[in-house]
Amino acid sequence: MSINFMFHFSEFLVARLMDAWKKDVNHHPSLNSLSSSFYLLSLSLFLYSFFSS
Repeated sequence: MSINFMFHFSEFLVARLMDAWKKDVNHHPSLNSLSSSFYLLSLSLFLYSFFSS
């Protein structure tokens, strides 16, 4: 798997996460901080596993 492909895939993943996060915030304003911290955690875990491999 090329680095270029992984870079574009992670870009796509970030965009999808942001879309889902915005929908979450619209439907559940009280979960704003909870969902944002969850998405940040999953994103950092993904980046960590990508760079450590």
